[in-house]
Amino acid sequence: AEWGISPIHAYFSNHIPRLLLAGAPLTLFGALIDSRAREAILPALCAAGLLSGLGHKEWRFIVYTVPLLNFAAARGARAMFVQ
Repeated sequence: AEWGISPIHAYFSNHIPRLLLAGAPLTLFGALIDSRAREAILPALCAAGLLSGLGHKEWRFIVYTVPLLNFAAARGARAMFVQ
């Protein structure tokens, strides 16, 4: 591979999980159970998907998606831990 060129899946397989840390599974759970969380993460996932077309990928390009993804994680944690 050419230097500076990342695979198309790098944002979803590497950068987003590293930015979210333990919140990644909670983000998925929150999106599954809460329609507001799905609505919140849709633009974030679209932005990451569109930016995946670029050859050079860095976490700083998608760091702005983290608050939306953390909202979904918070909804998932609330559903899991609060009764």
